[in-house]
Amino acid sequence: PSPLPFPADTTAPTITSAKLTNKTFAIEMKIKALTVAKSKPKKGTKISFTLSEAGSVKLAFQSRTAGRTSGSKCVKETSKNKSAKKCTIVKTVKTAKSTGLVGSNSLTFGGRIGSTTLKTGDFQVVITATDAAGNASATKTLKFTVAKP
Repeated sequence: PSPLPFPADTTAPTITSAKLTNKTFAIEMKIKALTVAKSKPKKGTKISFTLSEAGSVKLAFQSRTAGRTSGSKCVKETSKNKSAKKCTIVKTVKTAKSTGLVGSNSLTFGGRIGSTTLKTGDFQVVITATDAAGNASATKTLKFTVAKP
């Protein structure tokens, strides 16, 4: 008799306990783009989350700006649409990848992703984990504000 194959991994990882140490922070130029957290930053923030299984973690940093609805779209406010319903325009600024371990993970974020420095304003980071079998988790979104130094 031939050995039975292992069943395929169809369980997606889960992200829990996602949080930021500082929801409002100033840019810290000394913190590299994304590094494994060793101590609490004086500027910047710490992104922490718990994973149910190891895998790659994608962090999509997105800007959030006020807008107005025009049909089914959210567009920049103009004098013509300023009485329309308010909405939020979300645009991806940059994405980063990291390796996630089973259990708690934390990354120090100083406001820079590679060579891109976030401007003052409102942002969010959307976290997605993908395991070795390619199963993607549900996303977790954390909102934050970059303040003037």
